Amino acid sequence: MRQIISTNEFNRLLYTSNSEERKILIGSDLTQLKLEHPISFSGFDLSQAILENVNLNNCNINNCNLAGASLKKAQLRKASIEKSNFENADFSDAQLIYANFGESQLTNTNFERANLSKSNLRGHNARKSHQYLDLSSCNLKSANLQGALFDSHTIFPQGLDPKAAGAYFISSNTDLSNADLSFANLFKAHLSGANLSYANLTGTRIASANLNGANLSDATIVYEKGAWDSKLYANVYLERAILHRATIIGIKPGNTCMYFDGIDLTEATIIDCEFTYCDMNGAKLVNLRLDGTSFSYAKLRGADFTNCSLRGCSFSGADLRGVNFKNADLSGASLSWANLTNTDLSKANLNGVNLTRAVLENAKLPS
Repeated sequence: MRQIISTNEFNRLLYTSNSEERKILIGSDLTQLKLEHPISFSGFDLSQAILENVNLNNCNINNCNLAGASLKKAQLRKASIEKSNFENADFSDAQLIYANFGESQLTNTNFERANLSKSNLRGHNARKSHQYLDLSSCNLKSANLQGALFDSHTIFPQGLDPKAAGAYFISSNTDLSNADLSFANLFKAHLSGANLSYANLTGTRIASANLNGANLSDATIVYEKGAWDSKLYANVYLERAILHRATIIGIKPGNTCMYFDGIDLTEATIIDCEFTYCDMNGAKLVNLRLDGTSFSYAKLRGADFTNCSLRGCSFSGADLRGVNFKNADLSGASLSWANLTNTDLSKANLNGVNLTRAVLENAKLPS
């Protein structure tokens, strides 16, 4: 006879400091669990437990033991289930959209008819490069893998072609043109030189990802929440990336490191963005409308702003050495404390520009 755990009892066990009390959860019946909001039960032992039809969307289930557990028809959308043991677990008919399985043990796990679309099945860990996400013994019959992410460290059952099933191969120089990667988890992904033209990266987590030299022409990069979330974009590398005609909305790094040296944003549509503190040396920002955009304290040495509308922009404290502002409209912009050594402003509109404490050594000003 399984122990039936009520929601109130589970909430009590969630916050107890007595690990011995939690052992009652092993093999228990949790089907009555009704969670009002996402919770974290990281480190719990739920082996052999019954969690069928339970709503666990957005929950943190990292470092858990769910060996032999039944999660049939469970709701696990955007759940983080990294580093957990799912040996002989049953996810049949479960909703695992956007779920993240990094470093989990998936021996003889049943995913029959499960929805794994856009789930993160990448196995690579730079600190543990010998590890793989091994799905070879799993039952993936009729599972939905559309848009799931995998890499060279993901092992699928023999005979299953993940690309044919609609999954995306994440690696350098891969072809992901027109891919729908919206809200996907590309944390620390290696996509240098990849073709991401026309890709949809709305809400996509690209923090610490390597996109150096990638082709993102006509791609969409949109942050939708209305407030900055550093988990999405911190430490992203887009050096020498091509973003011709890309649409970029709402990217505001603040003090978060973003590396854009040599990036080519020719004819991109940039709305409600900021580039404060960004590394953008040698960036190509030709023919852009960037009115009101902040580049404060950015490193823009040798960047090209030819024909740009930069009305009211802030370049306060920025490194603008050798920047080309040919035919740029800087009216009302702030260049206070900026380093303008060898910068060409000779054909720029400087009406109302603030040059307080700016360094103007060898700068070319309008005659």
